[in-house]
Amino acid sequence: MQYEQSSHPLWRLGPCSGTKLYSKMTESGCLEVREDAGLRWMHYNNGSVESVMSLEDPSNPVLAYAQAMMSFLLFQQQPENILNLGLGGGSVIRFCDKYLPKSNITTVEINPDVAEVCHQYFATQTRASNLILDDGQHYLSKLARNRSLQNKSMHNNNLQNMGHNCDLGYDTILVDLFQACGMADCVNNNSFYNDCFNCLAPNGVMVLNLIVNDIDQMTDLLSKVWQSFSGKVICFSLDNCSNIIVLAFREQFQLFPHQQLKLRAVDLQNDTQLAFTRYADSILKNNRW
Repeated sequence: MQYEQSSHPLWRLGPCSGTKLYSKMTESGCLEVREDAGLRWMHYNNGSVESVMSLEDPSNPVLAYAQAMMSFLLFQQQPENILNLGLGGGSVIRFCDKYLPKSNITTVEINPDVAEVCHQYFATQTRASNLILDDGQHYLSKLARNRSLQNKSMHNNNLQNMGHNCDLGYDTILVDLFQACGMADCVNNNSFYNDCFNCLAPNGVMVLNLIVNDIDQMTDLLSKVWQSFSGKVICFSLDNCSNIIVLAFREQFQLFPHQQLKLRAVDLQNDTQLAFTRYADSILKNNRW
């Protein structure tokens, strides 16, 4: 994962710093939890920092990309159902517990060791019952297939007008799928983004964290998302790191007036202390409105 420097000494985190709290050899390498200077982090022995938690303020994400993924709140005030693909250190769960207590969150994580470490060391016990151990792509594909069969059944039985009794999809799907060696293979597949689209509610948004090495890779990945979501896509980059945050909308792509978006960003920033005004400025600068 990439991160930017802040008031926390993030650039000093690594496999040899701090106090070791946990260590286990897994299929992906040696998974460790360490703690130092008010921070607790999870990493593999290749030096890849998977997640960081502030011991003083566990609810707010520390890494810049995790903070920026919350930018979906600029467009969705109160998502009812959230699907979180990739548990990591539970940043999304802790943030939503504090700021979106009415939202229902389902998290899918493939690695049982990560789930165990997150539960034990990263304060995610409050929503542990909504954790599913599965491959994110497999779970999403199965869900999309079931929704397709359900929709056909509804149509055949003339139940189109009974939406209040039906699963209308997720309001938000957060995709942060990484392996010890980099991004998960599924983020390179058109079928994955098609399934994301099909599992969203009509007003739903997918939030995707990408790490790109060059402009060709970025163009290729964004073109896949663009195709699946018929162009209803916006993205922005982060300073001092190679992460790209992508927001893709299913149907109701509501483009707020610039001033309205900026005012909403100010309110969110005051509530959460995250840099929503910076996200709004970057969105407006890098996307045609």
